[in-house]
Amino acid sequence: MFHALREIEDHHNIRVIQACIVGSRAHGIDNRETGRSDWDVRFVFVNRPDDYVSINSKTSSVGLGSPKSLTGKSKLDVYGWELGTFLNCLKLSKFNQCELMYSPMLIPEFTDMELLKKMKDLADRSMNPATLLYSVYGFMRHYEAAHVSKGNNGGANVYKRLLNMQRLYVTASFIVDYASSGHVGYPPVNMSECLEVQKYAIKSEDLAWVAVGKGKTAIEVETAFLDKYMPNVEKWCKFVKSRDDLVPKLPSDPEFDAMYREAVFKEQIEYGPGREAMLKMLEDYKKEGEPNG
Repeated sequence: MFHALREIEDHHNIRVIQACIVGSRAHGIDNRETGRSDWDVRFVFVNRPDDYVSINSKTSSVGLGSPKSLTGKSKLDVYGWELGTFLNCLKLSKFNQCELMYSPMLIPEFTDMELLKKMKDLADRSMNPATLLYSVYGFMRHYEAAHVSKGNNGGANVYKRLLNMQRLYVTASFIVDYASSGHVGYPPVNMSECLEVQKYAIKSEDLAWVAVGKGKTAIEVETAFLDKYMPNVEKWCKFVKSRDDLVPKLPSDPEFDAMYREAVFKEQIEYGPGREAMLKMLEDYKKEGEPNG
C-alpha cells in the first residue's frame, strides 16, 4: 500500500497530501476470517510546481488502472483526485469524497493533518443533506438492480451486497435524522458506530448477521429487506427535497480558493525554487482570498 502510493507519486509526478482506507474495511464489514477483502485506498494530491505554470492540462485524477494482487488473497484498489477537483466535489456533498474525508482509517505517512482539519471544517459547513441522501439512495438502487438481475449469484456475494445495502440504509437514516433536528455532520463511516447512533434504524432481527442462517438464506433476507426498508429511503428523499430550510448556507468560493492556494503554494515552497518569493506570494493571496464579514 505504502509502496503503491510512492510509485504513483513518482510515476505521475504528484504529491499525495491525504490518503485513507475506504470500502468494507473502513465500514467494518470486511471478511476478517479469510482476509480476502480488498484494500480500497483513496487519496487527494497536488501536482508538482511546474505543472501549475504549464500550458498542458494538470492531472485531475489518478488510479492504478487495475487492482494489484496482495499475497494472492486480497487486491489493492487505489484511486485519487487532484485537490481542486476534490474540493469541487466536496462543495457539492459528493458521497465518495465525503467518505474519504471521514474515514477512520487514515494513512498517516500520506496525510497532512493540518490541511485535513481545514477540509473537514469546510465539509461540515458545506454538507447538503438532500444531495448526500440522494447519493446514498443512488448506491442503494445500484445494489437493488444487482439483486433483481443477479439475485442468485452465490451466497458470499449476496451476503456482502446485503451488508452494503444495510450500511447505506443506516447512513441514510442518520442523514435525515440529523437534518431534521437541525444538526450537520457526516455519518460515522463504520457501520457498528453508525448503528450505535441509529439503534432503531433496522430492527435487530432484520440485521444481516442475525437473520442469515436462522432458517433463511442471504437472498431471502435481502428480498425481505428491500421490500420492507427501501420505501423509507424514497420517502426520506422526497421529504428532504421539499425542505428548503434544510439546505445549508454554503461557505463562499473564496474560502475554498484560499485553501486550494495554500496547499498548492505549500507544495511549491517545499519543492520548487524561490522559497521567499513564494512565501510572500502566498501571504498576498491569503489577504486577497479572505471572505468579507
